[in-house]
Order: sequence, then C-alpha cells, then structure tokens
Amino acid sequence: MIIRRPSLFQFWMLIGVLWLVVAGGVAVLNWPGENYTERFAFGEAPDDWRDQHPECRDRYGFWPDGQRMDRSEFQVLVGLWLREFDISIDRRMEKTPRDEWANDIRRKVSACERPLWLPSAKQALVSEARVETVGFVILPPLLLLAIGAALIAIWRRFVKPHWLKLPQHIRTGFLRLYGVVAVPWIAWFGYRLVDALQRHNDRLASSAFWWLLIVPIGAPIVLTAVLWVMAGFRKRKPVSTK
Repeated sequence: MIIRRPSLFQFWMLIGVLWLVVAGGVAVLNWPGENYTERFAFGEAPDDWRDQHPECRDRYGFWPDGQRMDRSEFQVLVGLWLREFDISIDRRMEKTPRDEWANDIRRKVSACERPLWLPSAKQALVSEARVETVGFVILPPLLLLAIGAALIAIWRRFVKPHWLKLPQHIRTGFLRLYGVVAVPWIAWFGYRLVDALQRHNDRLASSAFWWLLIVPIGAPIVLTAVLWVMAGFRKRKPVSTK
C-alpha cells in the first residue's frame, strides 16, 4: 500500500478544519447571551437617543427658577455626562450650587431613562457580539484557504522549479528549521488567542491572531522571495539555435 504525502492544499484545508473545530467549540462555550452584558458597565443614553425620547429630560430638566435647562446640560461623551466630565478633568473648576443642582437633575434623568434605553442597548450589544463571534469562527478558515490557494499557485508557477534545483540537504534543513520555528510559534500565539477570546479582549485577540499568521504565512513568502532572488544569480544555459 502506497501512502502519499498530503498536498499543500490539503494541508491548508486541514488547518481550516481544525480552526473551525477549535474556534467553534470556544464560540459555543462563550456564546454571548443576556448575561454577556453584565460584564460591561453601561453609561448614559447617547445624545441621539435622548433627542428622540426627550420625555425624561422634559420632565426633570428645570432650573430652580423654573427655566428649562438647555440641551447642552445633557450631552454625553463616551457614556458620561459632558458637564460632569469637564469638571472632573479641570480641577481648577469648583462646583457651584448651580452645578450641584444640575448634577442632581442629571441623576434623575438617568434613573428615568435607564429602564427605557438599557434593554435596547443590551440587545444591540448581544447581537453585535454574536455577529463578531460567528465572523471570527467562519472568516479565518476562508481567509486561510484563499491564502493557501494563492501560495500554492505561486509555488507551482514560480517557486517549485527553483526549489527543486536546491540540493536535498538544503531543502531538508529549510523544512526542519520551518518546523522548529513554526510549531512553538503557533502553539504560543494560539494559546494567547484562545486566552484573549475567553477574556473577551478583542484588541488582544486581534493582535494574537495576526502574530499567529506571521510565521506560517510569512516564512513561505520570505522563502519565495529568497529563491526568486537566488534564481536571478544563476547562470542561464545558452539557447540552442539549431
């Protein structure tokens, strides 16, 4: 019985299948549900929502003399009241009785708006997290297959003729060096990626994912460039005119 070596495309397909299995399992274990939002501290309702639902602001937004408070008193920056944010940043600003009154009004407006705004915000957050989770499971294998197909086309068209001209011991050395570097590299950054996913740290997960691809994808690209440059220094055989 003859055992054939798997082709490069089959190797990339295997990586994609393994990704689907591992990432799919992690996604199932950490599928965003209603309790997903408990990990996040929600701030105040955004300005556009408050402009569409001014009921709470119209109910409480009055100064002690009965004048209506300006809309600017209820503007929000990154989930915080803009006025309170300015005062907390500039320590030279001292709170006046008017500021204390405005802060109390904003607390009342916030307590009134939360039951109206928070459910929709939580649902939007859960939906967004689920889309990102599904995308993280499906898109990388597709990306790997596309990159694998492109690398295989480049290999067959440009690299393979030059690679086969190298002595066998040099090719064996390159492959062993690639394996020695790639295996621990993939293991380490794969662990970092899974750990970041479990912590729901999108920034760290994105960084670990791209670092993970540097050696498996970057090394063949570098080797391709090196072989192409080396081929340019080889002496070409004269073309027979017979």
